[in-house]
Order: sequence, then C-alpha cells, then structure tokens
Amino acid sequence: MTGPQQVPDPDINRRGAERLDVYRTLWARTRSSDVLGQSDIDRLFGVMSSGEASTPLPKGHSEPTMMLVRAAFDEPQADWSAAEIADRVGISRATAQRYLALLVREGPLELHLRYGVAGRPEHRYSRRC
Repeated sequence: MTGPQQVPDPDINRRGAERLDVYRTLWARTRSSDVLGQSDIDRLFGVMSSGEASTPLPKGHSEPTMMLVRAAFDEPQADWSAAEIADRVGISRATAQRYLALLVREGPLELHLRYGVAGRPEHRYSRRC
C-alpha cells in the first residue's frame, strides 16, 4: 500500500513555463544580435536568477509582449512605425505605441519623424546607434 500522493501546484508549472518562454526569447535575441547592450545582458541574467526580467515593467506591460516588440528590431537596419510593429507582432497599434514609447524612454530605441507631402509626420522607430 502506498501513502498519500501530493498534488502538484499548478502555479509552479505556469511560472516555470513563463520563465522558460522569457528565457527562450532572450536567448534567441542574444544569438541573433551582433551587439548586445548592458540592459540585454542584465535582463538575461535577471531571468536566469529570478525568473523575471531585472527591471519591472510598468503596469499594463508584459514581458513576453515586450520581448516580441524588441525582437522586431533585431535586424540591423530595422525602421518601423507603430502600425508595422502591431502587424508584425500581432497586437493593436495603441499597444505597440505604448511599448515603443517605453523603449524610447529606456534608451534602446530612437524616434524620428518622416515628413510627407501633407498631413502629420509619421513616427518611425529604430535602434539607437
């Protein structure tokens, strides 16, 4: 006869899966990028030690979505609008704008304006040199 069996905590599996997803995304980013910034390295080691990114994101932002937005700029000459990022990542344009604005404030991206013949200038985002 065997003793009582423990039921595994479902949150452990969920947290573990989330940690692996974030780590996998960060690892892929480090493998595809020629140049890593200190913030990239800090985030990678933060995920490895705690399971979370080292810098907490503001309320309403998620690490998996942030990693997808960041990954869109892995190409050296990447230059995107919020609408292009939204299509590429599969999020709304407003959500893309929030994440892009945060990345501009944090420093890895820069915002520049493309002026057309008429109307408002288009906001374009690229990696900071």
